Amino acid sequence: MRSRNSNYDVSKTVNGTFKVRFYDEEGKRRRKNVKTATDRDNLIRAIKRRESLERWFPTSAVLPKRALHTFGDLSNEFLKHRKDVKEISVSCLCNYETQLRQHILPIFQNIKLDVLHLNDIEKLASKLKITRPKTKSYSAVRKELFAHDEFLSAGYRREILTLACVIVKFGFERDLIDRHPFKAFKMPGVGDRPFDYWRPEEEDRFLDWLEAGGEYYLPHTHRSGERYDRRWTVWNHHLVYEIVLTALKTGMRKGEIGGLTMDDVSFNDNIITIRSSYCEKENRYKNTTKNGSFRRIEMNPDVRDILMNYRHLPGNRRIFKVNTHTLKKFSKLTRYAGVREIHFHALRHTFLTNIANGFGMDEPVHILKVKDLAGHSNLETTMLYVHNDGIKDTNSRMWSRSERKSRRIKLVREEDAKEA
Repeated sequence: MRSRNSNYDVSKTVNGTFKVRFYDEEGKRRRKNVKTATDRDNLIRAIKRRESLERWFPTSAVLPKRALHTFGDLSNEFLKHRKDVKEISVSCLCNYETQLRQHILPIFQNIKLDVLHLNDIEKLASKLKITRPKTKSYSAVRKELFAHDEFLSAGYRREILTLACVIVKFGFERDLIDRHPFKAFKMPGVGDRPFDYWRPEEEDRFLDWLEAGGEYYLPHTHRSGERYDRRWTVWNHHLVYEIVLTALKTGMRKGEIGGLTMDDVSFNDNIITIRSSYCEKENRYKNTTKNGSFRRIEMNPDVRDILMNYRHLPGNRRIFKVNTHTLKKFSKLTRYAGVREIHFHALRHTFLTNIANGFGMDEPVHILKVKDLAGHSNLETTMLYVHNDGIKDTNSRMWSRSERKSRRIKLVREEDAKEA
């Protein structure tokens, strides 16, 4: 698409953005809101030169308004755009489809775009507060809570509401609807919640249990009807031990451990390069990590000893298999071992908390290095993983009024002695 001529007009909105209007080759009035002066100048330059405007008006998104009647139509166009233009992952697309199907579309499916109102998103927010989880896995694992008082978490409710607002914004920015009815909606706050991670003694207890065979007992009924506790052991407990210890000593994500090959390991430099991963939802290996970048981390003696056992493998062969039933039910293993029940991803929280606080080390690692080891793009994300619920040696170290007074008197006497 190109402009009909070099004519245009620009105005600044109350939100600080810039609205650029012009006519396209077909004589249709076009408008585009841009956030920065740089984007404004680039768009104006393209209009003046009658260059292609595909950057601001993707072809796949420019549809006649009459083609989209309801929110359901708009959501389909949004998913198509995210898949074809944004090229999001299959797992992310699956999450969008699930949230739409289970929570958003039952309310918004047949609402006409021209009558969408702020009250609609507020109605959805109210309904989500009393909505129970709908996935089969959730109801099977937490059946006793699911049946009584378990509702969607505040974080997940906010994620659903965000998706609904993003879809409407998508339509507004591409002139598929005339206004943004959800613009004034304020997202509900998500309070901080204590995150469970392992303390050093809990790490040792769980790893010792795995080394000993991972033995546990579960109630069982004999064919005769007799009830007894049957002895079980963790399947491939030595492999689970190696994967858990690697996670605790490197902070690698589960998928990154699954994507590790011997080509990524340098024993001479004592370095692991993390550049690929395994996606459990898509059941395939990827040549990128979660954020699309790579990072390098050092091996401590535990991890080096584990990887030395696999140095005979071909360079491109995956070292660890993480898509096993045992690791999928990792929280159950923690219960069987008699330690704090956590999920596998909490091992990453444990690693980052340990190095940031210096637990099990001579001294803590600087927080900026912790960010690099975690592979985060900003420090705010890293701080979500770094915990310290130990409050010793904090407020108790503040001087009392009497001690502060005595220190002040002592300082005055020292100064008087120096002057004398």
